[in-house]
Amino acid sequence: MQVRRQITAALLVAVAPVTVRGVVPGRRGITVGIGATALHAGRLRDVAAVCHVARVRLGSRPLAFALAFATVCPSGGVAAGRHGSLDPTFGAGGIVISPIPPGASSAGIAFAPDGGFLLAIGDMADDLVVRRYTRAGHLDRSYGRDGASAVVHGLGGQVAIAFQADGKVIVAAPTIDGQHIFVARYGADGALDAGFGQLGVATFTSSGSVRVTDAGVFGDGTVVVVDSALTIYRLTADGTLRDTVTGGAGTGVSALISNVAFGPGDRTFIAGLDGGPGVYLARLSPDLSPDATFGGGLVTVSLTTPAPFVTLFPRADGGAFVGYLDLDGRPYLVSVGPNGDAGPPVALEVWPLGLALQSDGSVVVVGSFQQSFVAWPGGVRGGPRHVLAVMRLDASLRRDDSFGKGGVVRVPGSQMSFLGVATTSDARIVVAAQRPTPPLKCGPSCVRALRKRRHALVLVRFRQ
Repeated sequence: MQVRRQITAALLVAVAPVTVRGVVPGRRGITVGIGATALHAGRLRDVAAVCHVARVRLGSRPLAFALAFATVCPSGGVAAGRHGSLDPTFGAGGIVISPIPPGASSAGIAFAPDGGFLLAIGDMADDLVVRRYTRAGHLDRSYGRDGASAVVHGLGGQVAIAFQADGKVIVAAPTIDGQHIFVARYGADGALDAGFGQLGVATFTSSGSVRVTDAGVFGDGTVVVVDSALTIYRLTADGTLRDTVTGGAGTGVSALISNVAFGPGDRTFIAGLDGGPGVYLARLSPDLSPDATFGGGLVTVSLTTPAPFVTLFPRADGGAFVGYLDLDGRPYLVSVGPNGDAGPPVALEVWPLGLALQSDGSVVVVGSFQQSFVAWPGGVRGGPRHVLAVMRLDASLRRDDSFGKGGVVRVPGSQMSFLGVATTSDARIVVAAQRPTPPLKCGPSCVRALRKRRHALVLVRFRQ
């Protein structure tokens, strides 16, 4: 018992985003001194209860107990060593927290084959910078200048980031004027690639007031970008705009398009609502023409109800997963094979925001935990409370009860904005999220508050 108290106290010192003046484990519990404030948890079960508190404020400084006491109630109560428990060899008890510069307003993430990853960050000064992190979650200071790439000015919103086969990376984002999109290409050393666009940045006119929702690089170096108006832009390997594709590329999905995603094998998937309880799904060839080998060019995926929210997750075999919410906010997942054959909808307990496959065919779905949704009048579920969870299904999309509790593990902490998920070669699951510290309070000085607001990158790694 005493050893567990000491471990808990040490972890608190390691991850708490405040200055901890002293931690004293004793026979009657743990006392934590922060400034002139002292907290005391008399028993471990008292400490465990704190894990479910989203945030405790001490004066004007926050303390994230859900992360600090992860060893006491790891992963929503999953016992150490079980499938879905926090990986103690990663960071502090399975968690790594890295500060993001003040005023960060947008972020995108791309995982590298070696287990590291790149984080593209936009700030309140409308600047874009890319940071590289190691497999262990530490800032890679050999990249660029002390871990950060060259800066691109004029960022106007959400970013998308993707790796090329040669290790270079492209980042796409709208410009500050709202009428253009820029694509920056960085070398493996974090410097802008002068052979792309103008000194590493290509800019072209967009469909106006849009967000960038996805980006990719095909095998021949062609860069593809899609915006929130669901227009696809295709650039040559040197950054010259080649053409744009609108209206579903002749697939029949046309005005009802709801999502576009780029996948392995230079394939592009387009999903659109069919006006009833179903979704149209089309797969495009590398030249963005309809692929007739995929269900004759257009597949109708039957759903339980009309879907106001649809996500696409292309697979390496040419198929895709379609995630959606029904009208009551219940999440589902449908598997569509490489020939366009769709399986039945499978009920989930998380909003399908991210998906990754493990080597044994298991499907890992990450998103907002269904039980944390806000209740609207009439019993309808509304938006999530930003509590993330991981759900694992086997290759047949059956719930894997050996993982966590009934196939679900909650990510420690709250107020999380999901960034990405990846599976490692040693069967670990890594979830990346962004978390504000402290929460924003907008008043007369809202702009100043935004500029002072800090975010933290939170990485959580689970056992398989």
